[in-house]
Formats: sequence, structure tokens, C-alpha cells
Amino acid sequence: MAAIEAEYLRFFTPGGKPTGGYRQALQELEAARSTLVDLEEQGRQLDAFVDRRDRLDAVVDDLVGKLEAAREDLRAQEQADHDLQDRREALEQLTRGLAEADLRLARAREAQETRRALVEDIGKRTLALVEVTEHVTSLDAQ
Repeated sequence: MAAIEAEYLRFFTPGGKPTGGYRQALQELEAARSTLVDLEEQGRQLDAFVDRRDRLDAVVDDLVGKLEAAREDLRAQEQADHDLQDRREALEQLTRGLAEADLRLARAREAQETRRALVEDIGKRTLALVEVTEHVTSLDAQ
């Protein structure tokens, strides 16, 4: 029993608390468990970080795609705007040309009306001249 008691006292105090190498081993075990808990938490945090990074990478990839599509759309809109501006300028030229054509048409109609009035007047004067000539001829004949 003395041998058992000696062996017991090698690892425990008479009050039953660990002592010596056993106590140190228990302390190292507790420190290792604490380190393990810390490392497991750090591992979870790292996993969460990697997952978040993957999600953010996907979001960034999506946004980059949308940005490129928006740039393409912007280029198309700028080209459409340029084309529209060209068409506006062409329309303005056509509108000015139409106004000039309307003015020329009005002048031509006015000139045509003047010619018609002159032709009518010449017709009346010719008829009057014929009548006078006939009258003079009839007077000469008498």
C-alpha cells in the first residue's frame, strides 16, 4: 500500500489535486484544447470569409458583365443619338428646301395668274381690234 501511496503522491497532492508532470500535462492539455477551440473558430471564420469572398466574386463578375453591357448600350445609344442628330440636320435642310419650294411655287402661281390675266386681256383687245378692223373695213366699203 505504501507503494501505491507513493505512486499516488507522484501525481497528486495529499488533498487530491494534480501535481508535478501530471499537473503540467493537464495544463498543456487544457491549453491545447483552448488552442484547438480557437483554431476551430478561426477555421469557421476563414470558411465564412471564403464563402463571402466567393459570393462577392460572383457579385463582382455579375456587375462587371452588367457594366460591359451598359457600356455597349451606351455606345449604341450614342450612335443612335448621332444618327438622330444627322437626321434632324437632314430634316432641317429638307424643311428649308420645302419652304423655298413653297415660295417658288407661290411665285410661279402668281406669274401664271398674271400670264392668264394678260392672255385674257390680249384676247379681249384682239377681239376689240377685230371688231374695230371690221367696222373700219365696212366703213371703207361704203
